[in-house]
Order: sequence, then structure tokens, then C-alpha cells
Amino acid sequence: MKKLAFIMAAGVIALMAASCGNEQQNASGEQSQETVEQNDTTGAQALLEAADKGDAEAQLAYARLAQTTAVADGPDYVASEKYLKMAAEQGNSDAMWELAVMYMMGYDGVGKNDAEAFKWAQQSADKDNPIGIYALAVCYDSGIGTAEDDAKDEELLKKAFEGLSKIETPNVQQLRYLAHCYADGDGVAEDEAKAAELYRKAAEQGDAASQARLGDCYREGEGVAKDMTEATKWYDMASKQGFPVDKQYCSKK
Repeated sequence: MKKLAFIMAAGVIALMAASCGNEQQNASGEQSQETVEQNDTTGAQALLEAADKGDAEAQLAYARLAQTTAVADGPDYVASEKYLKMAAEQGNSDAMWELAVMYMMGYDGVGKNDAEAFKWAQQSADKDNPIGIYALAVCYDSGIGTAEDDAKDEELLKKAFEGLSKIETPNVQQLRYLAHCYADGDGVAEDEAKAAELYRKAAEQGDAASQARLGDCYREGEGVAKDMTEATKWYDMASKQGFPVDKQYCSKK
């Protein structure tokens, strides 16, 4: 299951840029680019101010936003690391697993750190966060900060799936990881159609990683019929949020 580490790479970017601030539409029902940029800037600044005052939820939200194009000169992974750590140190279990993923993968300005990745994944898992448990499974699968242990990996994947599947109203991150479980048979029987369905639910709520993964589904015919027009549409959405997408699959503009 060495592919799990690759799956986790898509796990950090979470919030759509337009999620901050109140959206305004023009007569055609579409937001002007100027309005979008104003909302992004205003929303990001408001989050940053709350984060700097110690609000853990705002710290997490800003950390996620910093990984998109909604912040000045974004994505800004150094800022994201800073605010994830602030939220994690206050006990936020989502910030813990997202910080773990960041150290697993390494980003611009934030180097890989296996020991820190394992530490934060373990702390998130200790709080029964199902994605934290999934992240800890990745550590045991790939020997990140600990010895490889296939039995522990399998045990944790089953526990992660059970936790995710019991959530009545999952958020986009939970939907995405539940989709991962079905896509790769992690803790449950592989079901590409179910995976595509869940990726779509998260993608339609603006989750950039799920948009990119849904693009993959359409490009490869995984759980849906092959359709490059649909694939390109979802890749474009993800790319506009700063998510790393192979440009050969995006619209040629």
C-alpha cells in the first residue's frame, strides 16, 4: 500500500477560495472577477485577524486558505504551517493531521519531517479523528517516523473507515478520505463508483483536491465513463484554486 503516501499528498488543500466573505453576483448570476478578488482579500484578512487573536478554528481555516490562491502571493505553505501548528498546539485534531500530512510530503518552504509527521498523526489519532487515524496508517505503511508495520496499517485503515462511515454529515475533508478508502480498498472493499460519487460530493462543495481526483476519475474511467470534457472541467476548477494539476489536462487558454 505504498500508494497511500501519494494519496495523502492530495489531503491538505481543502477550502475553496470563495468560501470567505459574502459572495455577490452580477445580473447574469456570475461573480465578477473583481468581486471575487475583493471577497477573497476581505475574507482572508478577517480570518487572519481572528487567527492572530488565538481562535483555533480561524487558525485552521486560514492555514487551509493559505494553500490556495486566495491569499497574497499564495499559496503560502510557510504561513499554513505556522497556523496549523498554532491550532494543533491548542488541541485541534484536524490541524494535527493536516500538519502531519504537510511534514509527510514537504512543500515549498516546509521540508519533510518524518518524526513530526508521525507525532502529529499519532496525536490526531489519539483524539479519535478518523483522518488522523488514516494518516497514522500511512506512517506505518511507509515507515514514516516509525517502523513499517503492515498489520498495524491494516488495523488503522479499518478503524479510519469505520469512523468516517459513521459520520452523519461529513465535511469535505471527511468525504474525500472516505472516497479514498473506497477508491483503493483501504479498510473496505474497493468500489470505484462509490469513490467517484463521494469525490463529486466534495468537489461540488469546492474541495480542490476532490475536484482534481474527480478529474482523474473521468480521465481514467474510474467509477464513471471516460469523459475528457468533464475531466478538464474539474481539473480547471482545482487549478484555479492553486491545486497542482498537470496543465496538459486543463483548458488551453
